[in-house]
Amino acid sequence: VSQSRYVGSVFIIRRAAFGSGNHDQIVAEYTGRPDRTVTFYENIRKLLLFYNGALCLYENNFNGLKVHLEYKNQLFLLAKTPTVLKAVKSQSEANTYGLYMHGFVKDELELYLRDWLTQEVGEGKMNLHYIYSVPLLEELIAYNSEDNFDRVIALMLAVAQSIQMRKIVVEQKKEIEQDPFFKRRFFTRNR
Repeated sequence: VSQSRYVGSVFIIRRAAFGSGNHDQIVAEYTGRPDRTVTFYENIRKLLLFYNGALCLYENNFNGLKVHLEYKNQLFLLAKTPTVLKAVKSQSEANTYGLYMHGFVKDELELYLRDWLTQEVGEGKMNLHYIYSVPLLEELIAYNSEDNFDRVIALMLAVAQSIQMRKIVVEQKKEIEQDPFFKRRFFTRNR
């Protein structure tokens, strides 16, 4: 989620299942500026719940979303600061919700977004070819690091969360494979 005084934006990325041949794909976008910010936050909450409790990495320059989700007892919908980012220096910063968009973080996210957009997904196509949001495409074309591009920043955050989730899945898989419980034999005696 990216939010400024101009407009707020959020993207939901469906991650590819490992080994399925699928690719990450944007499945939802909500961009707008309702009369009340609480309406914007509530729409984001409903969107996250609709997509089976999708995790939201938000730009924590604005804490309104976190406060709203705390009030609704659904803080589990927010992602912690990604540890895959080199620009996240301290462990205390990594234990907070969301991501503070300062210069080094933004520079690193620009590289991740570039790599994600140009990643080949088969049949000579890249992730870029599967973006159907015309306003997002226009912002990507006009993007520069000095001006405000809420859709692009929201997509950067979604891509960073997708990368973080891949790391978590791999770590969990290693834990299961190394657990000796699964190597034990039960019910070996005949009765």
